[in-house]
Amino acid sequence: MQHVVLVGLGHAHLYVGSRAAQFRREGLRLTLIDDGEFWYSSIGSGMLGGRYERADDVIDAEAFATRHGIDFIKGRAVSIDRTARDVVLGDGTRVPYDFLSLNVGSHVSPPFSISGDGIWSPKPISDLLQLREDLKGRFQRGDRVRWITVGGNHSGCELTLNAMALARAEGGNLDAALVSADVDLIGNEPVGARKAMRNVLEAAGCRVMCDTYVNAIEEKVLTLADSSEMPFDVAMVATGLQPSALVTACELDHNESGLIVTSYLQSPDDDRIFAVGDCASIRGYNLPKVGVFGVRASPVLTENLMARAADEPLRAYKPQKIWFAALNLGDGTGLASWGSVWWRGKSALALKDWNDRRFMELYR
Repeated sequence: MQHVVLVGLGHAHLYVGSRAAQFRREGLRLTLIDDGEFWYSSIGSGMLGGRYERADDVIDAEAFATRHGIDFIKGRAVSIDRTARDVVLGDGTRVPYDFLSLNVGSHVSPPFSISGDGIWSPKPISDLLQLREDLKGRFQRGDRVRWITVGGNHSGCELTLNAMALARAEGGNLDAALVSADVDLIGNEPVGARKAMRNVLEAAGCRVMCDTYVNAIEEKVLTLADSSEMPFDVAMVATGLQPSALVTACELDHNESGLIVTSYLQSPDDDRIFAVGDCASIRGYNLPKVGVFGVRASPVLTENLMARAADEPLRAYKPQKIWFAALNLGDGTGLASWGSVWWRGKSALALKDWNDRRFMELYR
């Protein structure tokens, strides 16, 4: 049997793995390499705020693989030996492949130096649960917590509001500030939604500083470009996402957005290697790092992996121009958008919650 290796249990590989029986009927063996758990980014902020628990946000990778008859290897891929067609793991183990698919996600890499304690980021998502417990402990001791978010994107705003929601629920004292280099918050949303987000943050008591640049975060002090300093207890660095380090280790054409792939989700340098999600950069598109694209690309990836193994024509993936996006504002309401249409209210959060829970239950 030809061997298809899936590296990383991301949004797209959940779909691919759930079709394992179809791969077997095509004479293909599936193996999943993952560090152990899939964490759903869409509800990470809500988990920080206390709306969701760990069980709501995680899928056990080995249990998922076992349920679908997929071989599972717990580990972290660090490089790819394309000559030998091996995936090399951190412990030196080599996993041979005939065809390879990468869905390994991303991480935060700020454009300034950071050092010291109390610095967090939106990823890995599992750390947000640890941060929640850390904050609750501080609130219970009666500590005044100085919180600074760096980054006015979706994650930065949503995490700030949910940290403030946690403080309210626990009777804690949290002084929040948000610093963003961008002129507007959540910049790819409609103008009205951007203004609404700023109003929500300020009404909740957060100090918002847009068009403000950070030089460094060191030893519990954030230094701005004008040399002024902002001391903090917790700094959330949400300055945007960079692809996994495995992308640069592949020795395939890539850019700052990820491994370059064609519309077939296939590397132009090696037609046995596919990539999708945050770790991929589809040629001709500049897509935001949101899970919906990995979800929508997953049926095409599934078809193309089987088609490539059978030497049949591949199908092109065309990203949608409009998609649903929603943020949990931490106060029982959400801020949702669909193209140029946006709204704020309980219905927005209810729709987001239904969509998120449905996705998780589909694969759990």
